[in-house]
Amino acid sequence: MPLHLLEAQNKVMAVLRVTVLGPRLGAAAPDLPAAVHRAVLKGCRAPWLLEGIGILHTRRRLDVGAEADFLQDRPAEALSQPVLVMLHTGLGLALSRHQLERLPPGAGASEVQDRLANLIASCRRASRSGFEAATLEAVGLVARCFFPRHFTSLAAGIAALGADAARLFWLGAGRGLYFERRDPWPGNAAVARALARLAALTLPAAASANAVAGFCLALVLVNMASPAVVSQRLVAATQAGAPVALAAEGLAAALRVGLQLAPDCPWPRRLLRFEPNERALRPTWEVLRAEAVAGLGALSGHPEQPLHELHALFGAVPAAAELAALVTKQSSAPFCPRLPGA
Repeated sequence: MPLHLLEAQNKVMAVLRVTVLGPRLGAAAPDLPAAVHRAVLKGCRAPWLLEGIGILHTRRRLDVGAEADFLQDRPAEALSQPVLVMLHTGLGLALSRHQLERLPPGAGASEVQDRLANLIASCRRASRSGFEAATLEAVGLVARCFFPRHFTSLAAGIAALGADAARLFWLGAGRGLYFERRDPWPGNAAVARALARLAALTLPAAASANAVAGFCLALVLVNMASPAVVSQRLVAATQAGAPVALAAEGLAAALRVGLQLAPDCPWPRRLLRFEPNERALRPTWEVLRAEAVAGLGALSGHPEQPLHELHALFGAVPAAAELAALVTKQSSAPFCPRLPGA
C-alpha cells in the first residue's frame, strides 16, 4: 500500500479508537476497572482505547451536572500510572470540548480568557493528584483541532495562566496540528505545510519547541505500526525545519508510551530496528533513532520519574545497554521500562 494511504488509514483508525471504539468498549463494561482491563487486552491499540474510555466517563458525569472527578474515586486507585495518564488525557479532551463549545462565534478576548481560566481550573480540580499535566495537555489539542476561530485568543490567554499550563497547551496544540482537518491528506508535503503554519505563528522559542515535539509525538504514535511512514515523515519534518532534537523527543515519548502501556506489543521494537530502503533517509533516521534511544535510556535509568510528567519524557544521556541492543537486528532481547505499580 502506498505510504500516504497507509498513513491515512492509521489516522482514521486512531480517531475511531478514541471517539467510537473506546467509548463503546467502556459502555459495555460494568465499571471503569473492567473497561480498562478490556482495553489493555487490546495490546498495541490500548492507548487510544483508554483515551476513549476517559472521554466516556467524563461525559457521563458532565451530562448529569456532576464534577468529572471519577479518577479520584476508589476504583481508580488500583490502576497503573500509564493507564491513568491515558484516562486523564481523555478526561482533558472531554472537558475541553464541553467548556470551549460554549463560546459564541463572536466571543471577545476577555470572554475567551475567562472561559479558558475556568477550563484550566476544571482540569486541575477533576484530575487525580499528580496527573494534572496529562489533563491539561489535551486543552491545546482540542483548541487547535476543534476551535480554530478562537485559537489565537486561546493561545494569547494561556500565557497568563502559568508557565506549566502554557507548556502543556503548546505540546497539545502540536499534537492537534497533526490532526488538523484543513490538511487531512497525509504525506511529506503535509508535514511541511503543518510546520509552516506553526512557524507563521511566530511563537516564543519554548512554545514552538513544545509544539514541534507534540506534532512529532502524534505522528509517531499514530503510525508506530508503519515504520516506513514514521521514518519518511520524521525526516521530512527535519527537512522542513524541525530541529532533529525535537523530532527525536517526539519519537522517544511515543516509544515510551507504547513500551509501558503494551509491553508485549511488537511495534516499538520493530520501529527501533527499522532501516529505510531509501538511502537518503538513513543518515537522519539513524541520528533520530540514536537520540530517541538516548532519551529512553535516561528514563529507564530513573524509574521514579512518573510517566505523567510529560516534560520528563524528553532528555538525552548515554543510552542504556538494553536499549542500544534493541536497534541491532541480531538482538531479540526485550526491553520494557516499567514504572512502580505498572
